[in-house]
Parts: sequence; C-alpha cells; structure tokens
Amino acid sequence: MGGRASGVDTDPNALALDHYKMAASAMRMDDPLSAIHHFDECLCLNPHAEIAMAAWFNLATTIIRQYRFPQRAGDTISDEEYKWHECVMKCFAKVVEAYEEAVDLRPGVKQSFQMYSRAKDNLYRMPVYGLVVTAARGNTKQRDFEKVTNMPDPPIRSLQLYPPKTQ
Repeated sequence: MGGRASGVDTDPNALALDHYKMAASAMRMDDPLSAIHHFDECLCLNPHAEIAMAAWFNLATTIIRQYRFPQRAGDTISDEEYKWHECVMKCFAKVVEAYEEAVDLRPGVKQSFQMYSRAKDNLYRMPVYGLVVTAARGNTKQRDFEKVTNMPDPPIRSLQLYPPKTQ
C-alpha cells in the first residue's frame, strides 16, 4: 500500500484523490458544502492535471447547483452570490488552463478533451450572467461592481494557491 502502511499517505496525488472521492460522495449525498470543501482540499494539494481538471470542473458544477444558478435569472442573484459566480468562472478557466498546460506533457490529459470543451463553452456563454440587477421598483440596472469588488472572495483557498508558486 505504499505510503498508507502507517495509516498516513504522503503522496499528494493519492491524498488529493481521497478528497476528490469524498467530494464526489458528498455530491451524491446532496451535501454541496462538504463537496465544495473536499474539492478545494483536493486542489490545494496540487494534484496532477487529470485530477485537477476534474476537481475544478466539479467544484464549479457543485457551486452552480448550490446556488441554483440555472434555475434563476441572473438578475435575481445577490452580490454575495455573484462572487460565487465569479468563482465558478475562475474554476472553468482553471480547467482550460490545466488542459492546455498539460496536454503535450501528459498523454492521459487528452482523454479530458470533452471536459475541456465544456469548460471553454461555459466561459464563453456564462460571463454575462448576473451583470444586471432589478432595482426595488422593477427597473433593471447594471450591478454595482465597485461594491462587489470590495467584498471578500468566497472561501476557496485553491483559487489563491493554484498553480503553486515555485521557488
């Protein structure tokens, strides 16, 4: 069992895969907050591209489901939720980035082409979601991005860590 003989695995890819599996299980159990946490933990371990791409994609999908973005008009999401939408877009961008950086280095990455294509498609069609809001009187106006910019980002550590800085 390699590094697991003592009950502790020191292989970051194996640890990342464990978190990925816990996140997938949480998704099946309809526990999106736990899934988000475990996908984030997985990504903080800087796993190889195949795991990272799947984790970024599923992290974005889990956030989308948590906030029911597809079932709502973009103008019905609050500023706080809009920050989560920005996080979704960053996650899809990480899928594209990981694929493009690794496709020539890791042959297995090519098997993720469909995920890469879906992430690129989402980046193309989702950026306008939530750009406008409905004011109290029913008038539509552009979201106050200065207010949104000053809000803290969602607690996704991996977005600040990935890719890790090399010394």
